[in-house]
Parts: sequence; structure tokens; C-alpha cells
Amino acid sequence: MRIATHNGRFHIDELFGIAAVMLAHPGKHEVVRTRDMEVVTSADVVIDVGGIHEPLRNRFDHHQEGGAGLRENGIPYSSFGLVWQKFGEQLSGSKDSAMIIDKKIVEPIDAVDNGVDIVAPLIPGVYPYLINALTGAMMPTWKEPARNLDKAFKQTLEIVRKLLEREIAHAKDFVDGQKIVRDFYDQSPDKKIIEIDGPYPWGEVLATKPEPLFVIYPERQGNGFRVQAVRDAQNSFINRKDFPLSWAGKTGAGLAEASGVPDALFCHNKRWVVAAKSLEGARALAKLAIETKE
Repeated sequence: MRIATHNGRFHIDELFGIAAVMLAHPGKHEVVRTRDMEVVTSADVVIDVGGIHEPLRNRFDHHQEGGAGLRENGIPYSSFGLVWQKFGEQLSGSKDSAMIIDKKIVEPIDAVDNGVDIVAPLIPGVYPYLINALTGAMMPTWKEPARNLDKAFKQTLEIVRKLLEREIAHAKDFVDGQKIVRDFYDQSPDKKIIEIDGPYPWGEVLATKPEPLFVIYPERQGNGFRVQAVRDAQNSFINRKDFPLSWAGKTGAGLAEASGVPDALFCHNKRWVVAAKSLEGARALAKLAIETKE
């Protein structure tokens, strides 16, 4: 499969668009970076060049007059968004998984590529390190005239392809895990303390439920159990209920003495998670935390 994109400086939107096409069509790929319209026209897939958006012909550009459309929230489509419209559900295995990737990666990349601000710093002068910074880091600096742009493009494309592949895997498993968490919630006799038997993605599910305060789950390595505070939003740092102040930062014997739970292991100093060696110990910590007024 021959994939054509523009030459010169490369951007995060065409890199992700190319990566998505590669993942959707496994096999040999030739990526040609050019603005020679004869070469562009003969390619199997054209991304971010050519001035045409025709998904049936695998043409995905947004630089033509009038662009290639807007989302309902006002974010214009870039080449990645156009590619994801066609291949996202196929790659992700479901509409729900494709939407997770769209919201997490595609829309932010489309916004940045089209000059739409979506982030404002809460602390003046401090900005999040966004994925588009990857292309800037891989570009030659003004002191590196010998650094080859095509070589840098290939190196960055490999990073982007692996990243997209991993994000798709996470999105697929996230959707499956949410179903499991909903079942645990439905079956839980005490809706304030939800027990699950694995490291499923519970934050988003339980944030939509009014009762849960804590979640108990086994450590991945099988070394005990954790109790974690539920938050009202997955991206929030505000717990519905903190663990007791007297537990904060304590470990081992110190936490066991403060809590009265013999196999207590540690409590984070920000009071959002505690651990115990046994399930019974984890349950005891969760119940004590609910009963304590600290």
C-alpha cells in the first residue's frame, strides 16, 4: 500500500492518520512524502495533502477551501479525524471504543492542528505537555541542519504507531472492564464499598453512581489488597471521602496502631488509597474510614 503525505515539516495529525491506516491494513506500506501531484494522485491513500476529502477513494485532506467539516462542538476535522471517521470503529472493535479514542486523542489533535485552543493554564505559565510536542522534539533544531527530516519522520511515525496501537488496546479493554464493574456494582450489597476482583477501570463507572465511597481490589502482583477513594469525576483529585487524617503517610506498624487493623500496610499522605495484606484487612480499613469523622 502506497500512502502519500506532504513533504517538509511533519505534523502530528498526518502521523496519526498514517498510523491508523497502517494498523487498519496490516502488511507492507510505502509512505511517500511529496507535493508532486502526479505521485499523490497515483497513491492508494492520500493524507493531509491533495486538497480532497473523499473517504471512498481514501483521500483525507482538510486544507481545501471550506475545510472538511466541523464537529458539533466546533472542532474542525484534520486529516487524523477524517481517517478515524472511516477506520476508527474497525480498528477499535466497537463504536464505544472508537469514541473513547476520538475524545482522548483525535479531537485534541484535530483542534491543535486547526489552531483551536482547548487548554487554558490553571497556573500561569504552566501548560500540559501535549502529544503535538512530540513532532517539535523530533524536528531538527536550528543547530542541526544535517538532521534529516525524512529520517526524523520515520522515527516519529514508529513511535506514533505503537502509541496508537496501545491506546486502542486500552480502549477495547476499558469498554469490556466497565461492563464487569457495572456488574460488581449491581451485585454489591453495600453500595458504599464496592469490591472487585481485578484491576478493572472502575473510576468512570462509579463516578456516575451516587453511593460508592471506596473500592477494594487485589494488587496486580498478588501482594495484598488496596482500598481506593472514589471521585466524582475520573480526572478530578477530590475524593468523595478521604481516609482518616491520623492514617496519612503511615506504614506498617504505625498504620496498624493508628487504624487498629493488624495487617494494614500503608496510607498515602494525600489520603486517597490504603493497603492491607488481606481482604479482611482491606474491608476493615474501608469500614473504619466510613465511620471516622476525620
